[in-house]
Amino acid sequence: MSTAEPDARTAPRAPLGEAEPPSSDLARAMRRALGCVAALDFAYCVAAASPYAIACLPPDAGWSSFASAAGVILLEVLAVSLPAYALGFVLWRWGARRAAVAGCLSLLVLAAFLLRIDAIMFPFFRQHVYGALALGCLAQGDADALAMTPGQLAIYGLEALAVVGLQIPGYLAIRRLFLTRWPQRSAPWVRPTLALAGLGMLVLALAAWAGSRTSGLRPGFIPASRKADLLAMQQGLLVPLAGSQETAPPAAIAAAADKGFRKALATMDRRPAWLDPLRVATGPARRPNIVIVFAESLRADAMTPEVMPEMTSFAAGATRAGRHFSTGNTTYLALFGLTYGQDAAAWDLALAERAAPPPLAALKAAGYRLHLVSGCSMAWWRLDELVLPRSMFDSYFEREGDPVADDLAVVREAGRVIDSAGGEPFCLLVFLYATHWSYYFPPDRARFRPYMENVELNIGPRLVTRREEVWNRYRNAAAFVDRSAGQIVGNLEARGLLDGSVVVFAGDHGESFHETGGFCHGSSLGIQELAVPCVVRWPGQTAGREIAGFTQHKDIFPSIFRHMGLESPQLAALSGRPHLLEGQGGASAQAGAGDKGSPRRWLLLDANRRLTIFMPQGKPRLECLGWRDASGLEGTPLTGAPAPGEAAAVEDRLLDWLLSSGAAGMWRAAGAK
Repeated sequence: MSTAEPDARTAPRAPLGEAEPPSSDLARAMRRALGCVAALDFAYCVAAASPYAIACLPPDAGWSSFASAAGVILLEVLAVSLPAYALGFVLWRWGARRAAVAGCLSLLVLAAFLLRIDAIMFPFFRQHVYGALALGCLAQGDADALAMTPGQLAIYGLEALAVVGLQIPGYLAIRRLFLTRWPQRSAPWVRPTLALAGLGMLVLALAAWAGSRTSGLRPGFIPASRKADLLAMQQGLLVPLAGSQETAPPAAIAAAADKGFRKALATMDRRPAWLDPLRVATGPARRPNIVIVFAESLRADAMTPEVMPEMTSFAAGATRAGRHFSTGNTTYLALFGLTYGQDAAAWDLALAERAAPPPLAALKAAGYRLHLVSGCSMAWWRLDELVLPRSMFDSYFEREGDPVADDLAVVREAGRVIDSAGGEPFCLLVFLYATHWSYYFPPDRARFRPYMENVELNIGPRLVTRREEVWNRYRNAAAFVDRSAGQIVGNLEARGLLDGSVVVFAGDHGESFHETGGFCHGSSLGIQELAVPCVVRWPGQTAGREIAGFTQHKDIFPSIFRHMGLESPQLAALSGRPHLLEGQGGASAQAGAGDKGSPRRWLLLDANRRLTIFMPQGKPRLECLGWRDASGLEGTPLTGAPAPGEAAAVEDRLLDWLLSSGAAGMWRAAGAK
């Protein structure tokens, strides 16, 4: 840019009340060139935001749906681009013209790339680029967790450089064109035409947005069957323009939930007993070896004789929980439920108190050697500090790199731990990773075809149209995990340790395959992300047993301790129950979904109803989001008057849940008064 450009900060100003002197030809050319490049950037923003709209709309969508989608996209881009235009305008008025050009164009490019990444990411994770999952991945430099290969990240980086690189010569070329060819004012019709075009776009955007949220500007403007699609699209935008699609629960249910919540708040200052140092009261009478194998993202319906024959055969002579739920739809919440024997609602409290997992402390007190063998890093969300503290383990093996090679190494290391077992009992925690997105397995062992190759390169609308290929890939990975778990059980049997050991096999949480609008996990409270297989073989068990009621990860260690005859006041205070050893399971289940790094959204589920609630961080407030029946993945919204006794049952269940987990103390831990 020429150093001869005028700067209004040094140029003399007209006296107050007099008209400003006419702008120089160069300043006029700069302003016009900036407008042209900004318009091109706006078009690029629209193109960047469009893939999500295209993916959300069904193939048979009509013109009205496309018109509404186009309008919503325009409104989204305007909202994201407005700060760039405002900055450019303010700096230009201050006379900082170079800064106005650089600031405006830079922010427009940033907005475009935020829209681009969000349009790719949200349909997959159901989280925005500013969500906890994305920020956690970026903070830890974990490109794999973002489901992006290094090659893809390089491509996006080169694209950013290309756009920025084209802006500069484009701006200079357009400025020179205006300066040499059209240095004077433009025709009188140009500005009114541009203003009308901009106003027309804004009207279209607002009308389309309003039409998708209501009955439209005229009856039938947006077909009722398309409203849900358009609302989902709006929620998926970087600046969501629509609220929750959940149907508000009946007033009686919301009031009952609030009443139970207020009762729990009355005990907020009571320190939960499970946070106290462990004191063993009785036992243990038995000290079996304990082997717990968790498989990443393994949903309940993946464990079939066709996909996982070895674990299905193992389950035939073991205890199988038919309605087992994870304590969350992410790994850190799932493993928290396992190692704490506690609802993940207590996550914040445990973090604030710098707690140690009571079940692991109990095993150490009982003379157990603890071993962790993992196919992935345990640094994610402080797992190696809060959930699986390194200091509590006698050996800590973790791999990170090639998931197939890593899981094969996990099997070898687990075999080494089993082979080296002496007279002291051991607890071996194994984490198999191959069923995590992008679902890994040796290509020569693929049993289910066709399956999608190069999954990372297909993130976006193509995942929806090729869902069956993604599902086949997942099943191949599940078959690989099945073989790995089978080898670990085989090692126990070969060493003569199987009959004297407690062996657990479970998924940490489930996985979505676009049943409710997204892939992967960590967003939906549907059954596909919360229901997992769980099999427990007790020492000497030969006949299979099925548990009909609800069980959760928090019940695993309390069940093991009941078998051992180990009792402690701290263990008795856990919310987990020995449902996997005795009885028919519980009458209900509670699961949490992460929001901004800790569980905020919760599902309270029984045989008939699903209550979804939200509890914000640091504020003693509860909001009922949804009230549905318990059928299907997410159930049908219920709006009528609740049946007699349902409201009272909601109050009692919510109160018991908050008190048993000590979750009412989360606000005290957060410093709330």
